[in-house]
Formats: sequence, C-alpha cells, structure tokens
Amino acid sequence: MKKSIFLVFIALFLFACKDDDKLDLPEGTPTCIRDGIKSFKRYEAFCEGFQVSSFDTQIGKIYVFPHGDCIADGGTRYLDSSCNQICNIGGWGYDCMAGFDTLVFENEEILWHN
Repeated sequence: MKKSIFLVFIALFLFACKDDDKLDLPEGTPTCIRDGIKSFKRYEAFCEGFQVSSFDTQIGKIYVFPHGDCIADGGTRYLDSSCNQICNIGGWGYDCMAGFDTLVFENEEILWHN
C-alpha cells in the first residue's frame, strides 16, 4: 500500500512539472543564445522590456541582449553566433570591436521578449 501511494505521488509530481525552459526559437539559434535566454527567463523574468533580437550584418548574424529595466546602468550586449561579444554599449563604457560602427543591421527578428 505504501509503495502504491509513493508511486502515485511520484507520478503526480512528474506530470505537474512543466518545462519552463522550453523556448519557441527559430531553428538554428545557437545553443549559447538559447542558454542566455533561458538563464534570463529563469532568474530575471521580473524585469520589464527585455527582448532578444537578431540582425543580419556584413559579418553574419548578430544577437542583441539589452538589459531593459533590469539594471539601471547595464549595457546592451551584441554577440555573434559563437557568443563572442562584438560590442557592449551603455553602463559605464563602450567596448566594441573595430568597425562595429560601420555595420549595417538588417532584418530584425525578435527571438524572445517578456
């Protein structure tokens, strides 16, 4: 009897859990970008105005992670498909690769927002 009750509780627990990490992102979105969105969604979802966008540029796809209202002096991070930081604008500084200011950002796609 105890074993049956235990199994029922296990089954209820498993079915009650939902996958909050599931994201509806375009196919081909790099794992590191997915992980960054999941982390934000899990730990800082209370922040308003957060969205992750991608753009086509001369050097390939660029992903933009602005901090929205989360951090008053936070910057906006620009990452490539390998999650190398291309630029960080805002906060206390400006740290961008040479030639960043000449990039043309086209075809914005909003990947996720809260």
